[in-house]
Amino acid sequence: MKRHIDESVFTINEHLTLKHVKDDSLLTIKSSAGEVWEFPYETNRIFDLDDDKRYVMLIEECGYARLLASDYLAVRESARLSYPGLIPQVFGFVNAFNPDCVFEDRSGVVYTATVRKGKGEYVFEDDDFHKRVVSLCASLTGILDDLPRGPHICRGVISELECMDRKGDPSRYMPNELISILEKVQTISFREDDQELNEELTKELNEIIESYKELKRV
Repeated sequence: MKRHIDESVFTINEHLTLKHVKDDSLLTIKSSAGEVWEFPYETNRIFDLDDDKRYVMLIEECGYARLLASDYLAVRESARLSYPGLIPQVFGFVNAFNPDCVFEDRSGVVYTATVRKGKGEYVFEDDDFHKRVVSLCASLTGILDDLPRGPHICRGVISELECMDRKGDPSRYMPNELISILEKVQTISFREDDQELNEELTKELNEIIESYKELKRV
């Protein structure tokens, strides 16, 4: 069964554009009934598991893969993220690969989806750069926890730093919120009476972002 999704639905969300991404990875889906499917890694494209009710699609959100599945495959709890035109109109299920994505159909068959990394994928090692990012996350979290109110820099920035330290491809993911703050305000305001700490922290954040931008695919 040929299903068509209008390309406009990938750009109508004002907060998020779902880019079309292809690489040499492989999407593999196995079912508890012994079925196996393999598809090329390509986002924004429907892959049919049969000619009727079972179909899936990959999307990338902030550089990380999400699997969307048809309503028939949506028995298990879904993250229920909002993608206008996709959820719940075309797909009833959305979830992340962590490291695999597990879903279930109405007849009780369980499916496990994995994405195999190909040669073009950059896999982070346990190196000094990422240890530095982990350390900075801990420092920022401690500062935020000590403040009576939300500071200028929000917890979304912590989330972005944590994403920088996950295995993945830096050419796909950039911490845009953090970069925007650094470009606009230069110095991040945590406490008005602690300018020295602000400058120190801002300098380190800028250095980490520049180091991150220099990372390339292997």
